[in-house]
Amino acid sequence: MGGEPRPLVPRTAPRLGPDGPEPDGRGRDARERDGRDPPARGDCREPSVTPSHRRAPGTGHGARTRRPAHPPQESGTSPQKEIRVGTGLTVVKCGGTAEVQAEAVCAGVARLVREGRPVVLVHGGSAMVTELAGRLGVPLGELVAPDGTVSRRTDPATLEVVTLALAGKAKPALLLELARRDVPAVGLTGLDAGLLRARRKKALRTVVDGRTVVVRDDRSGRLTSVATPLLHSLLADGMVPVLSPPALAEDGRPVNVNADRVAAAVAAALG
Repeated sequence: MGGEPRPLVPRTAPRLGPDGPEPDGRGRDARERDGRDPPARGDCREPSVTPSHRRAPGTGHGARTRRPAHPPQESGTSPQKEIRVGTGLTVVKCGGTAEVQAEAVCAGVARLVREGRPVVLVHGGSAMVTELAGRLGVPLGELVAPDGTVSRRTDPATLEVVTLALAGKAKPALLLELARRDVPAVGLTGLDAGLLRARRKKALRTVVDGRTVVVRDDRSGRLTSVATPLLHSLLADGMVPVLSPPALAEDGRPVNVNADRVAAAVAAALG
């Protein structure tokens, strides 16, 4: 197993985005300057994991940016998905929207465990982030990229709310449901043992009042590696790791990352 984090994009890594350049024909360097994740490429089948970023209605090249009818989704808010890899491992991705029920997700995990399958559960918590931010009086913002992609604005205050909501509310709810079903589980964030490493997005281009501006204090990041030894050890002991953002950035501080991409990266690293 070794003690070094495994790179995020091995040859067999699931593809996390479409092939080819962005619609405007620019290459990877330009996309990184925009603060957008370049697609990870691989030669295996693409898993059923969809990024939680979406397009704002009426945006894109030649269109005027309009505010979306619904708030931006938090990292990892797509519905429950399962990624099966060649080792027999199943990575379950649990969305964080209000309609995703912990009971149903954990019942599915318990079924897989009874079948003898090793399972990693990755989760988000958008609804809980929004609810907790409202209680604490922390305003939630959004970033609209020039191509219309909408993402959560993760300033330092929002990152604190995200961490509290995921590690302090969403994760315990899942652990309790798993315990009721006699499933041994361990709650983890990407900070534990440096499980998830990321590079902070230092400059994000966003559209404000029709003008493109650069945001430099955002605490979101791109995954760069998954450290597998702890996960291998827990799985070997019959435990279910329950994993969520944040991740550890190169500056030694936490950053918010997309939970859909976490699920795909974990499947690639453990597969």
